[in-house]
Amino acid sequence: MLQWSIRLSLITSVKCARFHLTRSYLSLLANYFILVLASSCILLSDLPLVAVFSCLYLLMTVTVKSGFLASALSGEVTFLSAQEYQLGHSLITIKQVIFALSPVVLLVIHDDNSRTLLWRDSLSEKQYRELIVMLKREH
Repeated sequence: MLQWSIRLSLITSVKCARFHLTRSYLSLLANYFILVLASSCILLSDLPLVAVFSCLYLLMTVTVKSGFLASALSGEVTFLSAQEYQLGHSLITIKQVIFALSPVVLLVIHDDNSRTLLWRDSLSEKQYRELIVMLKREH
């Protein structure tokens, strides 16, 4: 009876997971929401008109170049274990994974304290669940 329920389980245990991560729609929405919020604060402030235009220009250049949030994982990514993953030809060590916003995004902190985001809509639901199970097992 127990084996039957394990076979029908939606979440399986994986040791190595390879994904092709696409561009996240939620990432774009979050960055644009922060852009609108920040520009609204600048426009509604008591700053002089010259300062408002220069702040809006700086805000737009930051948004176009890198966005407000940490960079998102994309492309071919292979999670070898819960402590490391391979992006392209480089092997990256994971220090910690923050699951607080796991319904939307995972925050991956590397050994050098740099951060990347893994958005839920950049891969399929099944792959996302498998990845969370693999990462939670050891973090």
